[in-house]
Amino acid sequence: MSDSIKDYLNAISRYPLLNHQQEIVLARCVRKWIDSEEPTSGEIRAGKRAYQKLMNCNLRLVVVVAKKYAVRAHRSDLLDLIQEGTIGMAQAIKKYDPERGYAFSTYSFWWIRQAVTRYLSQFDRMIRLPGNANDQIIKLRYWLPSFQMQHGRMPTLEECAEFTNVPPKRLAAYMAHINDAYSLDAPVATNTETCLLDAVADPDAEDMLESLAWSLGAEYLKEMIKQLSCKEQTILNHHFGLAGREVQSLSALGKTLGISRERVRQLETKALLKLRLRTAGAKVKL
Repeated sequence: MSDSIKDYLNAISRYPLLNHQQEIVLARCVRKWIDSEEPTSGEIRAGKRAYQKLMNCNLRLVVVVAKKYAVRAHRSDLLDLIQEGTIGMAQAIKKYDPERGYAFSTYSFWWIRQAVTRYLSQFDRMIRLPGNANDQIIKLRYWLPSFQMQHGRMPTLEECAEFTNVPPKRLAAYMAHINDAYSLDAPVATNTETCLLDAVADPDAEDMLESLAWSLGAEYLKEMIKQLSCKEQTILNHHFGLAGREVQSLSALGKTLGISRERVRQLETKALLKLRLRTAGAKVKL
């Protein structure tokens, strides 16, 4: 828990909780101030004091609701949700009718919840989704574990569509955006300077493991060829262009070595067979 949240919790702990009768008295003062077309200065002062006291003494409820939805937040921290929840409770105080008999906490809970969830759906994601899409995604997240426990498998798209009463094509589009987009400059973990961009592979970059394998293979092949006869070494090196040499045809190699093209082919076949057998582990005299 950050220091700012600790300071906030310590600050609101100074305000005592209200009982039901105190809430009714304060709410009546607020209603008298708000409902009056021309309130007196005394009604205004009393209404504002009652409004502020109802607000301060119920901030703990805002924190409880904000903590419940903080696990769904991608970018917003707890203080952001507390702020939005406080705005929702301010609306609840203005709308609360104490004559209906229910507790203020029961009534204000839904206003706080609405403010927090609306904020998350509109501002928490980099790519905003419609409110209905967020509702269906949340609904699925709660339903999937129970379905998997009951049936021993994950549900199909059609079963999910039937549960949410959303067409499969539209639901597939919703589910494709369950995970939010992230900045490549975001750190991969706390207390580290490594960002996501450092962990993304470059498709055009040379594979280090593959390069190492080729390097080791080339060195091994070079040592094996050194054990062949001089003619066989010349034929393999120049016919296949090994070690950066220019590729030559069998006819050109025959002229260079003073032998026929067919003889060059025979020597090449013999040399390759020796290399294959030696690589396979057979004891062949090269």
